[in-house]
Amino acid sequence: MSSPERHTLHLSRQAERDIEGILQYTYETHGDGQRHIYAAALDHAFAAITGNPDLGHRRPDLSDRHRAFNVEQHVVVYTVVGQRINVARVLHGRMDFVRHVQH
Repeated sequence: MSSPERHTLHLSRQAERDIEGILQYTYETHGDGQRHIYAAALDHAFAAITGNPDLGHRRPDLSDRHRAFNVEQHVVVYTVVGQRINVARVLHGRMDFVRHVQH
């Protein structure tokens, strides 16, 4: 039995900066062990959505093309174009998504 084809993942520059900031904050606030745990949670989330892009949900404060996938206190905001997952942002759940995500 063959496994379903995985999508490829592309992080925007802003998403890369978001992740760097999240991991730096986690390290400074909670230490290296927690930083590794959070990094693993993000990696797991990316693997999950590349395996099944429909896992993300719609949000009323995002365009119809965007999906959101919760990871701990953060939300991965992405679009699907063909076989590619485009991660636009990784935002804290309390942030103003309208202000931080380009529609």
